[in-house]
Amino acid sequence: MTNQKESRPDKWMELFSLLELSVEEQKAAEAYLDGKEGIQVLEGISFRDISGIDPKPVKQMFNGLIRKKEKAGLQPVKADMARLFQLLFARGKATCHAMIPIEIFRILQPTEWVDPVKMTATHGVSVAMVSELYSYWLNSVLELAGNDPKIIERAFALLEDSEMEGRFLLLALYFYSKYQKTGKLPVEQEDLLMLSVYEELAVVFFGKLYFGSVDQVLFEELSQALSSGEIPKRFAPFIGAKQPLSVALLRFALGLSYINYNLSKKLENIVRLCLMANLGGGLEALYIMSRGTCMDICIKGGSYDTIFGIDSEEYLTWAVMGDHKNILRKQLKENTECYIRVMDTVAVAQSNKMMGIVKEQEPQLFKKIVEKQQRSGNSSEREKLIGELTKADPNLLTARAWLRGEISFEKFCEDYDRDKLKSFYGGYYEWGLLAGYFDNFMDKEFFRRVEVYMFFRGLSTFFVWRIRKDGKWSVGNLEIARIREMFAELEMEGFLLSMQLSLAGMISDGLYNGDEQTMFRDSVEEYFSDILLNRREEMISAFAGADAFGRGIGLSVLSRDQKLNKKEILRYSQDGSKAVKQQLYEILCSQRGWEYEVKEFLSSKKAAQRELAIRVLSEWQKSGADYGEVFARAMEKEKNVKIRELLGNALGIKDDGKDSSGRDALSREELVKLLHKGGKKRSLSWAYEVPFSAVHMVAGDVLLPGQAKGKEAVAADEEYLQAILLCYCGADGCGVSKNAAYLAKYLNSAEFAVYVNELFDRWMDAGAEAKKRWVLYAAAIHGGSDIIEKLYRQIKEWPQRGRGAIACEAVKALSLSPLPQALLIVDGIARKFKFKQVRAAAGEALSFAASQLGITREELADRIVPDLGFDGNMERLFDYGERKFVVTITTALEIEIFEGVEADKSPHNLTRGKKLKSLPAPGKRDDEVKAAAAYGEFKQMKKQMKTTVASQKQRLELALSTAREWEVEAWKLLFVKNPIMHQFAIGLIWGMYEEGRLTKSFRYMEDGSFNTEEGDEFFLPAQGKIGLVHPVELDGQSKMAWKEQLADYEIVQPFEQLDRAVFAMTEEEAGTQELTRFQDKTVNDMVLGSRLFVLGWYRGSVQDAGGFDTYYREDKEIGLGVELHFSGSFVGYSNEDVTVYDARFYKAGTIARGSYVYDEADKDKALFLREVPARYFSEIVWQLGKAIV
Repeated sequence: MTNQKESRPDKWMELFSLLELSVEEQKAAEAYLDGKEGIQVLEGISFRDISGIDPKPVKQMFNGLIRKKEKAGLQPVKADMARLFQLLFARGKATCHAMIPIEIFRILQPTEWVDPVKMTATHGVSVAMVSELYSYWLNSVLELAGNDPKIIERAFALLEDSEMEGRFLLLALYFYSKYQKTGKLPVEQEDLLMLSVYEELAVVFFGKLYFGSVDQVLFEELSQALSSGEIPKRFAPFIGAKQPLSVALLRFALGLSYINYNLSKKLENIVRLCLMANLGGGLEALYIMSRGTCMDICIKGGSYDTIFGIDSEEYLTWAVMGDHKNILRKQLKENTECYIRVMDTVAVAQSNKMMGIVKEQEPQLFKKIVEKQQRSGNSSEREKLIGELTKADPNLLTARAWLRGEISFEKFCEDYDRDKLKSFYGGYYEWGLLAGYFDNFMDKEFFRRVEVYMFFRGLSTFFVWRIRKDGKWSVGNLEIARIREMFAELEMEGFLLSMQLSLAGMISDGLYNGDEQTMFRDSVEEYFSDILLNRREEMISAFAGADAFGRGIGLSVLSRDQKLNKKEILRYSQDGSKAVKQQLYEILCSQRGWEYEVKEFLSSKKAAQRELAIRVLSEWQKSGADYGEVFARAMEKEKNVKIRELLGNALGIKDDGKDSSGRDALSREELVKLLHKGGKKRSLSWAYEVPFSAVHMVAGDVLLPGQAKGKEAVAADEEYLQAILLCYCGADGCGVSKNAAYLAKYLNSAEFAVYVNELFDRWMDAGAEAKKRWVLYAAAIHGGSDIIEKLYRQIKEWPQRGRGAIACEAVKALSLSPLPQALLIVDGIARKFKFKQVRAAAGEALSFAASQLGITREELADRIVPDLGFDGNMERLFDYGERKFVVTITTALEIEIFEGVEADKSPHNLTRGKKLKSLPAPGKRDDEVKAAAAYGEFKQMKKQMKTTVASQKQRLELALSTAREWEVEAWKLLFVKNPIMHQFAIGLIWGMYEEGRLTKSFRYMEDGSFNTEEGDEFFLPAQGKIGLVHPVELDGQSKMAWKEQLADYEIVQPFEQLDRAVFAMTEEEAGTQELTRFQDKTVNDMVLGSRLFVLGWYRGSVQDAGGFDTYYREDKEIGLGVELHFSGSFVGYSNEDVTVYDARFYKAGTIARGSYVYDEADKDKALFLREVPARYFSEIVWQLGKAIV
């Protein structure tokens, strides 16, 4: 085997010893493994059953090769894998199966080194031993054999008689591939002998399933009995009273008998007996073993009650519980009376489904059933629904009395105790039950009572569905008429206006789409505005007593006639809600005629009213009014630090503590005293149990107490430093503080950075209390580059320990750091982060920053790419005094270091001298200060370089996937001017685009020119769109030309572009809504999740018991999303294999997600694959291949 010279002898000896090879056999084996001899040399190795040998050492050899293929490439490693497999097969034939990891069969497939017969034989035995057997494993064996029954027959012939499980499985697949898949019946004469062996093995495993072992007498009796048309009475009751020995054996015996049951009476009777003994377990085994095959029970099983003698009612119950609609449709047609009986007995969710099928298939029958129920008052169906809705309610008796109409609304309100409720989540399931019932029976009175009950249960999702068109989910399908109808119905039941406001807030919280929230709020405001006209006092009272959302609605409604409602509007000046205060501020800013009332607020005892007045008067002042004297008088009396800061801003006080005329507005000494007033430093005592590092003053004419004139670098006293911290932990809270900035200006910034880093460390050691989250902001703003790494580490760790909220705060704090690399990290979090809550917080921080600049998020991301101190020549100077060094960036985005040699006409008056392996440490001859600073800067630059390159590589790969385009000037600014992005640009192939179509590809050269694939010079137009070329847009000739050009210039692309695998859509796929290329593939759930997260995917909605069965990604840049459906896992994962079903594309933003949200890309929302751009389709298939295969 190649490239293993050092370890080969030891490994070979261990392997040969395990296989117990003779000396001659060892020589033959070594010659073959080294590639010196062909496979013929293995013919001299004798057969030995090696199934009892410890498989771990050999598995480790295979796993080493699997890891090695990532570095050495697939082809040479394939040869090594194949030789090892051939040796094992030569020694033990298929008894070597336990030594070979399943993945080896996926990697090798039939190749020039391994024929499919040997692989099919070995993999067949492996699959027969799988504890959780299902249809995927059967298909994997068929794929290895190329679905060719002749290969399966030859593989079967290689197995020993003792390998009964493998023989049974291969025989089952032989007949399945030859007869079931082709529809060729009956069994041909030449196959009758093999069929009898198949039947004998089926009888043996059936016997093992129920008897543990089968002696010859019992075998013959069983075999004879199972061959008969009817199962003898001797066996039927006996089997019916027993349980199978294991679920795994039930799947094996029953499943492999079932897939060919129509070829043999014996096989059919085995299926009949298994179902007789354990109908539920047996049917589930058939479902698992046949899913996705041509014998799929969901497709073929409509009449299985008749074929296998199953109790029809039990069969129907199983079918409705599993939502197997094809079976239900067939049963309705062939077994109508039984269908109706089952529908009457199953739970309401299932009866609704069954009624839906009746409505769809037999409208006349549906009409008769409904009329019959209505004549009896719907009592039976209503009681079923009441029982299901209230089963988990601690207020059970009260709830049921209300729903039955036995008590009044007032009595219900009085008796129903919401404090007993343990959960306020859900509502989707309840809505589905009620909607199904109502569609069938149109019971309006009961519908209203359920609505009232759902409000008291606090199930917001119920109402989110209630107000949608036809009660079905689709983003943007809220209906104003249904919103008004809902409130009107609730009023009919006695619902108070205060309750309606509370319900409105509940629904708003349950809406995840911003446009929907706006539409809903507008509709609600219109509704309550109408009520205000007719029931003014009642409505105003309800507004005043409502929660923050309701008060905000009230303020919006009242502001429609501000003159009439002036008194009521001004009452909101003491409101504690931040959103309501902002709303009132905007109203007052538009009402200059209310100046007297606003000024009066300045004399209020309430800080909130004084703050509001200052903000409003400051806004009016921008339009020419002068409130300087008003503010000055207020400043004289004001004691609150936050209000003083607002007044200082209004008076034009600068960050240096001077007003617009240059006079001292408030000295540092005064500010420090003011911040400490009232013993506020007690709130910091937890941090001062041990001393902090010293921080020195660096500038300023005003001396603090204890500071001597003429002395430089005086240590700042503790009170001064605490005053800065009080700016953050005080009333002005979390964000940038001008007072803190003013005081920090006079400190040594590097020393103060150490100080706040120590503060952060102490906060972490004390448990990182959320109420002290102000530490995050103080640290991010003043902590320098060291804190960035600390915060980023915590942002990644906190959500894993259930502290998502504090991680979000840390992201917001990080976005306020004055260092550009911090915003770069926030940008990376916003693009790809495992936890959606934190990712959203990063997005909000960036969106806010972008909005302040009047640009898009992507444009902001372009602007914040740092140059790391490199100039236009990709060089940066590091000055040690006596020695100087020039550091450059290569096209491979690595750094090179050169000694600096003096040269008059060169940048920095230096040219590159001798190349060095690394930047040398400062020496005795170097300037101590300069050298230490330069060496420290170099180390910091290397760290930042790593972060920047990783984040930009990720950004550019996303741009390739989503077809992002830049205007020519914006492209030049980013990729020509910025030295880091300049090197990226050189390694990639670019294109000019018109309306998303590639018109010309080009490359940016190191000398600043552009050229074409033919090597001709290309002149970049002044205007146009530039994007990264995707290989799906290039023909083979163009791709090869670009590859050759890059090779000639010795340029390695920063990520796969030209070598990126391309996946074209087939004609058959184009007309479907599901991508099924990976259907029935299995993968470990933890592996699938981790791989998808790395590729920018996220976990779908978490549903009952913490389970989820989708992953998704949304690329808003092109307005598309994709959803991967699989068999499901749980939060925290189960470390088990899962099965992939399909992937569906949809329009971004149209699928709602969250806990207990059951929205998905169904037939109404999923796009046809032909609607998906070729580039995006190829990228998604590429990503899924990486994650699944």
